[in-house]
Amino acid sequence: MSNETIWNANCLVSKVVQILRDLKYDGHHLGRSFATGYQLAILFKETFREDFDRLGYVVGGKGIGEEFTLASYLARELSQRIKRHEITNVEGGFLSNERLRNIEFDDAEESVKGKVATAKGTGEITAREVPAYPCIRFSRAT
Repeated sequence: MSNETIWNANCLVSKVVQILRDLKYDGHHLGRSFATGYQLAILFKETFREDFDRLGYVVGGKGIGEEFTLASYLARELSQRIKRHEITNVEGGFLSNERLRNIEFDDAEESVKGKVATAKGTGEITAREVPAYPCIRFSRAT
């Protein structure tokens, strides 16, 4: 099944928007909180368990040995759809991994460790080797 078919058949945009809207928001002057792909995947699993099981992805995380994870799928699809202006009520951003060694997310069933890129050898690190964490937040109703 193609990414487009998976995305549309499971109404993923409306489910992700629901998750983002439901994040705790106390009217902070900086706006709503951002969530990483890992957080979205964990919240998706908790909120839409039947859909999570049907999709067949694992949440994701460092060292799990899975190439295709829900965290990476959601982050990739949201990023591409925001860029193409298909989704206009959420915005993307990045959490820099500068000076970040470890990041761990709390899944009720397991601890999920985020992947943090590190320098290889003593050479300079290129932008491709040091990805920042993509983050998404609900920005406005359409």
